[in-house]
Amino acid sequence: MKKKILLKKISPKQFTANLKKRPFENLENIKMVEDFFNKSRGYVFKMPKPNTPVILLVSGGLDSTVTWGILLEKYHLKIYPLFIIRDGQKSMREEKAVEFFIEYFSKKYPGQVYPLMKFTTSLSPKEIARELKNLQKYYHPERILEILNQERQIFKTSTNSHPQGILPALHLFYCLAYINYLYDRHLEKITTVFTGVMVGDGTVLASQSFTSLRNALLAACSVNNNYQIQYCSLAMEKELGFWFEKKDFIKIGWQMGIPLEKTWSCYNYKGYPLQCGDACATCRDRRNSFHEAKIEDKTIYMSDLKVRMIRDLKLKVKQILGIKSLQELYFWKKI
Repeated sequence: MKKKILLKKISPKQFTANLKKRPFENLENIKMVEDFFNKSRGYVFKMPKPNTPVILLVSGGLDSTVTWGILLEKYHLKIYPLFIIRDGQKSMREEKAVEFFIEYFSKKYPGQVYPLMKFTTSLSPKEIARELKNLQKYYHPERILEILNQERQIFKTSTNSHPQGILPALHLFYCLAYINYLYDRHLEKITTVFTGVMVGDGTVLASQSFTSLRNALLAACSVNNNYQIQYCSLAMEKELGFWFEKKDFIKIGWQMGIPLEKTWSCYNYKGYPLQCGDACATCRDRRNSFHEAKIEDKTIYMSDLKVRMIRDLKLKVKQILGIKSLQELYFWKKI
C-alpha cells in the first residue's frame, strides 16, 4: 500500500511573515502583481486538475526531481519535462541524471511522462565568459561568485558562465517557446510551468526570490499576450500554502521511495563520475540537508572515496611495518 504524501501547509499570514525575514523580497511589489492577476483573471495560481499537461523545468537535481515525483504521485498531472543544456561539463552529468529519471518515472507512472525535450542555449555572451575565465586564474571559483554576487553582477559558478541573476526568468521564456511549439505542432494547450526553486535559493540569489518568481510570471504573460499562463515553484507558493526547505523535500522524496542518490547537485565537476561532496557550496548544502532531515544519504561522493583511500592506506602501512599505530611516524603527520 502506498503511503499518502502529506504536504504541510502554512497560512498566508505566516507565508508573508517568512518573506519579511528575507533579504531580496519586496512585499509591495508582490502585492501589486498579485492584485493584478486577482483582478484580471480571478486568481494568482490554481493547481491544474488531474491529467492536465504541464511543463516542468528539470535539472537532474534533487529539488526538481522531487517536484517531479509530487506532481505525478499526488496531483496526477501529465509532465512535459524540459531540460536546459548549458555550457560546461556539469550539464553532461545533470543530463544523465534527468535521463535516468525519465525512465524511472515513465515506468512508475505510465502515460503521465512525455519524452524529454532539451534546449541548447548559450546563456552568457562570449565576451563575458572570456573575462570570467581570466578572473578564474587568480581566484577560487566560489570567491568569484561571492565577489560578483555582492555587487549583483553576472558571475561564474565553478564550471558554467551564465547570467545567474536572470536565470529563472530566462528559463521561463524558454518554456514559453516550448508552449507555443507544442500548440503549433500538436495542438496541445499548456498554461502551467513548474520550476524547482527552493525556499533557501532565494536567500542567496535575488533572482530566485519569491518576488522574482512573481515578476517573471507577469513578464511572461505580457510578452506572450497570454494572461492564462501560470508559473509556480512547488516548494514556495503562497496560494498553495507551501514553504519547503531542501531538508523537507528530502523527507518527501525518501517517503516516496525516489532514489535521491541518482540526482546530481555538484558544481565542482572535474571529469569525475562522482560529485565532489565538500568542494562546492551545492554539495555541502546537499549533505547538510540530508543530515538535517535525518535521512541516510546514499550518494557516493569523491570526498568519501578519499577518506576510504586514506583509511585503507593507513591499514596497509601498519600491516607492512607490523605496528599498531602510525603516530610515531613523522611523515604520516603530513598526510
